[in-house]
Amino acid sequence: MQVPVIVLEDDPFWMNEIKHMLDAQGETVLQSTSVDAALKLQAEHPDAMFIVDIILPERDGIDFIKTARGLNPKAKILAISGGGRVGSEFYLKLADAFGAVCTLQKPFDDAQLSKALARLRASEAQA
Repeated sequence: MQVPVIVLEDDPFWMNEIKHMLDAQGETVLQSTSVDAALKLQAEHPDAMFIVDIILPERDGIDFIKTARGLNPKAKILAISGGGRVGSEFYLKLADAFGAVCTLQKPFDDAQLSKALARLRASEAQA
């Protein structure tokens, strides 16, 4: 059984782009636009991999990473960010510090996403 990829992204453009890239790679994609909904999906799919946008309207991606790691210390999380007020580098370093396996700065392409997913799978093998 294939492990799903749960995408936590509030921007419809990016959700569509990421889903399209993952579909092309043969991934099973589950979509979420809020931290609470993503945490519910985590409970239903404890082995899932996550692609998590950092800047979200209510609870941010850092909050998701901290909570998801508390529920499952081996959670496989790819953090993504396009910037915001302080720039994506700051947010991605913060995500890394809180337990993201890897990070990607928006915009990214299929090859970069594929490489990041390979890193998530490698972290699964080491867990």
